[in-house]
Amino acid sequence: MALYGVAGDFAGNVRVYELSSLALLCTKEAHEGLVLGLDWCPPGPQSERGGARQAGPALLASAGADGAIHVFADGGGRGGADGADGYALANMLDEHAAAVTAVRFRSVAACLPAAGE
Repeated sequence: MALYGVAGDFAGNVRVYELSSLALLCTKEAHEGLVLGLDWCPPGPQSERGGARQAGPALLASAGADGAIHVFADGGGRGGADGADGYALANMLDEHAAAVTAVRFRSVAACLPAAGE
């Protein structure tokens, strides 16, 4: 089983790495400024979708100084530095009036709490 690492930077980019080789899998331009929080949710349990059993995608959430939260879904591909076939934007929450300082997935009721000023 592969292990992954996620990092955010001052320019608002989020990067996903495969830890055994430190290979950069994708880079996402997520925020207009500092990334303050990140959380990753492993693939969900298998369910029936279109007659086939499929697991839900792994999810990645980022919180930024710009007051936005971005949620990315893993498309299953392993792109390069340009992010091709990697994580794709699944949802964006941008109604916070101030910086969002933390984000955390909860398994109960598919909840995504956030903290800010």
